[in-house]
Amino acid sequence: MRQIAGGRLGLLRIGFTGTAAFSHLPRIARTLQRRLPEVALDVNADLLTPGQCDLLRSGDLDIGALRPPARGADIELRVIDTEPLILAVPADHRLAAEPVVSMGDLRAESFIGYASKDSVVNDAVTRSCENAGFTPQREHQAAGTAVLLSLVAGGLGVAVVPTSARALPLAGVVLRDLTDAGSVELALAWHAGNDSPLVRSVVDVLEPALTDPDTGPDQGPDADRTGDPTPSTPEVSP
Repeated sequence: MRQIAGGRLGLLRIGFTGTAAFSHLPRIARTLQRRLPEVALDVNADLLTPGQCDLLRSGDLDIGALRPPARGADIELRVIDTEPLILAVPADHRLAAEPVVSMGDLRAESFIGYASKDSVVNDAVTRSCENAGFTPQREHQAAGTAVLLSLVAGGLGVAVVPTSARALPLAGVVLRDLTDAGSVELALAWHAGNDSPLVRSVVDVLEPALTDPDTGPDQGPDADRTGDPTPSTPEVSP
């Protein structure tokens, strides 16, 4: 009972958007395994930000890893990463041999985007193109990053994606840095009305582990100099 009240025991239902499951789930899982070993994870992957907000409100998700902005003032956010946008091109594309590309180089290209009208990445790509003086021509759409990169590999166009797409290497696709494409954020999110001790405990553990490069699954306030966690003192109600 003390572990439950202290947010150290229970089932955490967590959602991930797009490539966040590939880029951030491993570190999140290891951090929680080390710091909160009695917390079990129910992972829901490839959920768009608006859908996650709805699930947080309904209570079907406890925490989301999503891309701000969140819809509604009742969703609390802690930004854990800022990801530059990068370019994905077919391996035989004229830009595949260039180490760095600018948005202006994509003016005549056919784009592959995300199918959702609420895609934060699509919006960021559109802004970057408009800042470079053109409107992207989206010839194809994909529901998720894995399919999107497969369409790129098939030579159907280029795509601008978060740098976490590097966690999904695919034959026939070359990823290149973009000098002026901007970035998108990734944040932990939960419903403001959720007073679960488990949610607060998990957020307090994950935020420093994910935002501080010197703090990892084996480091932080509960770890000694050797990297082994010191025994935690159970929280006792007064």
